[in-house]
Amino acid sequence: MLRASRQCVLLLAPCDFAMSELDTLVRRKATWIVQRIRQVQSADPEPLPREFVSGESVPYLGRHHPLRLEPDDGDGAKLRGGWLHVPAAPSPERRA
Repeated sequence: MLRASRQCVLLLAPCDFAMSELDTLVRRKATWIVQRIRQVQSADPEPLPREFVSGESVPYLGRHHPLRLEPDDGDGAKLRGGWLHVPAAPSPERRA
């Protein structure tokens, strides 16, 4: 298995796999390895993590809806008036 990152390529193989076979394999796949590294490097960066706060827009049922965090009433999430109402525990700052 090959795993490419921005700094290195990690090659994992069974312990009893001969080093000469690994060397041959890597040389034979060198073009593909370089292409994959370039593809990973040119890919869009990972999206920033979401905060899930009231007002943040989230995709739901094929459309984007703003969140409205509310106390948990046991009914789960609901779509009302264009807002996605989501039950949430009070944040530690609000409890104080």
